[in-house]
Parts: sequence; structure tokens; C-alpha cells
Amino acid sequence: MQLFTRMFTVQGLLCVLAFALEPSTTAIAMNPALVQPAGNAVQQQQQQQSPPKPDMQQPNTPQPDQSATKAVVVTGVIVKSGSSFVLRDSAGTVYQLDAQEKAQSYEGKSVKVTGKLEAETKILHVDTIEELSA
Repeated sequence: MQLFTRMFTVQGLLCVLAFALEPSTTAIAMNPALVQPAGNAVQQQQQQQSPPKPDMQQPNTPQPDQSATKAVVVTGVIVKSGSSFVLRDSAGTVYQLDAQEKAQSYEGKSVKVTGKLEAETKILHVDTIEELSA
């Protein structure tokens, strides 16, 4: 009789366990997106265990340009140099202008140019050109 009681208790526990797990298997059956192929599960587990370190470069991640541009305001005179217009400041530094059409109407005039400067190449990406009053 005691053996029967133990079997009955084990069977009862197994039934309770089966019913407790049943809703989760039903949810998976109703939503196939919850089931993943074994290969993907392994990849996801590896990714979760070892998140990428911030100092490690990720493949195909664009890095900021080392010759970054910075916003500047430069005053000087627009002059023609060869076939293009440039800005020459009072110290004699010459800046190449990327907006030739804008610069053409200011040839020989003192101007204030607002834009972004590539420090290494001295190319000035023009936002605005304003004539300075004499």
C-alpha cells in the first residue's frame, strides 16, 4: 500500500508539472516566431554573454573622419586664383572655397565667410558670404 501511495504522489507531481509547463508550450505553438533554429539560439546566447567592448572596432562601423571640419568665421578678400575664387585673410592665408558661384559676385571685396573649415586642406565649405562695409 505504501508503494502505491508513493506512486500516486509521484504521478500527482508529474501531472502538476505537466500542467504548469503546458501554457508555455501552447504559447510557443500559437506563436512560431518564439521558436528559433538551434544555430540562431547559440549565436544569440554568445552575443548576450559577451557584449561588444566599446574600445573594440565593430566591422562596417563608420569611424569619424580624422580631418573633421569645424565651424569658423573668416574675414578677408575674395580674389581669383587661376580659374577659381579663394579667400585671402589679412595674414595672407589662402582658403579654397567650395561655393564658386557665391564667391564670384564678391570678387575684390572684403567679406565675412561663415562655414566649416577642413584644417588640413584649407578648404572652406561656405554657408554664407557677407560683404563687409568699408
